[in-house]
Amino acid sequence: MSTLNPFKLLALCLEPNGRFSRSQFAMVHLGALAVFGLLALGIEPAGRLVGASEVAAGILAVLAPLAFLPVLLLTFVGGGVRRCRDLGKPAWYVFLGFVPCAGVVPVLYLLLAPGRTDAEAPSESPRVRVAVAAVLVGVVGLGILATIAVQVSDQRAAANETMTVRDIRTLISAQTVYRESNGGLYEGNLECLARPSAVGCAPGLPLG
Repeated sequence: MSTLNPFKLLALCLEPNGRFSRSQFAMVHLGALAVFGLLALGIEPAGRLVGASEVAAGILAVLAPLAFLPVLLLTFVGGGVRRCRDLGKPAWYVFLGFVPCAGVVPVLYLLLAPGRTDAEAPSESPRVRVAVAAVLVGVVGLGILATIAVQVSDQRAAANETMTVRDIRTLISAQTVYRESNGGLYEGNLECLARPSAVGCAPGLPLG
């Protein structure tokens, strides 16, 4: 089957007896990886932007990628087994991709090595290159957008923290000045801090 429809390819990952060309494997696995990255990096900033609480956004940022993780594993294992069949390699080769650090080598092999399906469909080459390039650009683009969103969110949080600290310092200074005119007592009515001479405020000051 020469389809590049990601939903059809995802269903085929449940049927390891077939074969995937490198373009089909790249489409389904890199597409799933892009969605996983978007969920992992973009959910929390997006939640903050729409007004969700920090706790709720954080919980959703953890649960959403975990819920999608089985799909990501299915595309790599199920799709990888089909890809190994197309390359004439044993199915267990796909599990080499889970080796820390060195696992990137077999993954690149699955993505780039030409197999029997590629040789049988040379007319698909231009479309294949465009599709794979689009998926790769999408993965990189999503990563960049998610990084920017996180940075914007962090900068906004830092600005809010700075303003809060400044307001607290202003309040402490006003309370200190007010205390000197109020017999050593602080004031719970913040309006008195702005107008100490108002009625009912510091008795040591004349009425405003």
